[in-house]
Formats: sequence, structure tokens, C-alpha cells
Amino acid sequence: MSDRVLAVVWNWRHAAPAASGGHARRRGLIQTAVILAVAAGLRWGLGHELPAMIAAGVAAVVLGTSQAVPGAFAAIEGFGKRLGFWVGTALTWLTLVPLWLLVFLPAGLILKATGRDPLHRKPHAPGLTYWIPRRSRPAPEDYARQFLVEDREARGLKRKVGEDGR
Repeated sequence: MSDRVLAVVWNWRHAAPAASGGHARRRGLIQTAVILAVAAGLRWGLGHELPAMIAAGVAAVVLGTSQAVPGAFAAIEGFGKRLGFWVGTALTWLTLVPLWLLVFLPAGLILKATGRDPLHRKPHAPGLTYWIPRRSRPAPEDYARQFLVEDREARGLKRKVGEDGR
């Protein structure tokens, strides 16, 4: 690409600049503070001494590597990112799949068995419009609370195309 085009268009092939050592040190300090806060909450808030000591040890490792050996800190961060990805994937499958199977699937089957269609997804007969008729013109004060009142009976009414000038 020409420089002129690159000035306007995002260059997705361009490599991101490498993070400086100062940036890694700052991130390490922030992560250490957060881990120490978690350790304090575990120790004095919940009374769990061993998990608090483990968290404090992790905070010490993060602080030491981020300040002294930024390359090692980058490796620890990379491991943490990969671990977080896999834990998130596992929790998604372990929580959302059973939730769908135990809640949404039975609810959908019950709605189908009883013939209910709360989303009004059934197609209308040919020649009928999907426009929801309104019983009266809204008063000016109704515009202050547009979404609080719904004309539920109007949803069930069906009209032919072309009625009321629509």
C-alpha cells in the first residue's frame, strides 16, 4: 500500500510496537497490588490463611519478575492468558450447555406443546399485514413514557394489507 493510502486506511499488516520495559513494570505493579488485595481479603475478610499466603507468594513472584526480569514476566503473563482462555472455555461449556439443556430447552418444548408463541413468530396468512394496529392516537403526555405502556390486545389483531392507509 502506498503511504498516502496508509494515512487514511488502517494497516492491518503492520506489527504492533513492542511493549517497553517500563510498561511491563507498571503492569506488574498493578497486578501485584490487585493480587495483594485479594490476599488481604482472603486472610482478614474470609479468614483463609493458606490461600492468602499462596496469593501473596504469587504477588511476590509477579513483582520480582516484572521489576527485575521483564522477559520472564512476559512468559508468566502469556501463561496466564492461555490459562484464562482455557478456563473460560471450560466454564462456558460446563455452565451454559447444562443451563440450555435444563432451562431453555424444556421451556421451549412446553411453549410449543401448549401452542404459545410469545415472540409472534408464526407467519400471517397471505394478504395480512404485520403492522400492529393502534386503537387511538397517543396523547402528547404518552411520549414521555413511550415504553411503559403496551397495547397487548392490539398484537393479536390482524388486518388486511392496505387498511388504514398502510
